[in-house]
Order: sequence, then structure tokens, then C-alpha cells
Amino acid sequence: MKGLENIDHLMTTGLYAKLRHPMYTGFILWIAGWIIRCGAAVGGIIGLLASVDILYWRGLEECRLISVYGDAYLKYRQASWF
Repeated sequence: MKGLENIDHLMTTGLYAKLRHPMYTGFILWIAGWIIRCGAAVGGIIGLLASVDILYWRGLEECRLISVYGDAYLKYRQASWF
């Protein structure tokens, strides 16, 4: 996403005040809705695998953010949800 690579501060206002990863949250909610709508076992398995993949990437991103922002990110992480 062009324009977001060079952000030099931690975003903690607006939607980010409560959700650290609103895009990942949206993806997981979309997948859950898709599973409920389709109601197929294969869809459930694929959705579960996709959700696990999203959580894996979130973990990698959190490690990077901790290394970049240190204690400021750890405090933000304690004050926010997912």
C-alpha cells in the first residue's frame, strides 16, 4: 500500500485506539460470515486455515512492531484489543 511504508510513528487514535489490527479483524469477520452463509464443511476448513494464516501474519507483524517501537508498543498492546 503505497504511502504507508514510511510512517514513523505509532498510530493509536481513532479506530486504532481499541483495535491494533482492524484489517485482520475485518478479514476474520468476513471469513466467519462466509462460513455461516455457505454452511459447507469444506468452506469451514478453508476458513479456519485462512484465519490461522491471518493470526500467523499478525504475530509476525507484532514482533516487528515491538522491535521498532519497543515499550510504547507494549503499552499500546495492553490498552487495546486484537
